Amino acid sequence: MKKIALFLILLLMFSGCKKTYISYNYSGFSIKRMDKTLKFIGYLMNNEDNNSYVRSISIFESGAQKRPTILTTPIKIITKNKEYRLKEKKGTITTYLLYENGVKINSDSFIVEFGKIKLENGQIIELPPIKFRKYVNSKRWNVVWDALNQDTPTEEIFQGTIEEYREWKRRNK
Repeated sequence: MKKIALFLILLLMFSGCKKTYISYNYSGFSIKRMDKTLKFIGYLMNNEDNNSYVRSISIFESGAQKRPTILTTPIKIITKNKEYRLKEKKGTITTYLLYENGVKINSDSFIVEFGKIKLENGQIIELPPIKFRKYVNSKRWNVVWDALNQDTPTEEIFQGTIEEYREWKRRNK
């Protein structure tokens, strides 16, 4: 009887009991060709909820100590059925709080027109419209090993755009 109980416990530890975690975020890419030193990210209010609104968007310059400076105001945000203008002071940091300023976006993609920005090296760039797309990252791991603080290998299930995720989910049902 003890051997059967031990066998069942070991079977649960090494096989089942896996938890799947799905997270959502937005990543921006340029519609036109531009310098690859800039990174555009959109953060959700709740990154585990597909229907969550965008909380903020940010611009980062890779390898720079400071963020780029916005020189154009207002920035324009275009969704499927609405257009927003977000007025910030010139020279502010490049994180825009959307939800707190009444901009409610939870679509699969949206476009942001930032205008001119100044990089850390002093170079001024006129940014083309930046299209933000929703991305999905799905992982799975063994919760028993995780609870025991063991090195739990995570299994990447899916990583890609929301459109690709819907297609993958439809095929794998």
